Amino acid sequence: MSRCLEFQVSSGLCDFLLRLFWLVR
Repeated sequence: MSRCLEFQVSSGLCDFLLRLFWLVR
């Protein structure tokens, strides 16, 4: 279960970074 949580957190982080990139552009 902890692995699932970690994956979700890392996925959310990636999404957040991608959105930031789009905003900067």
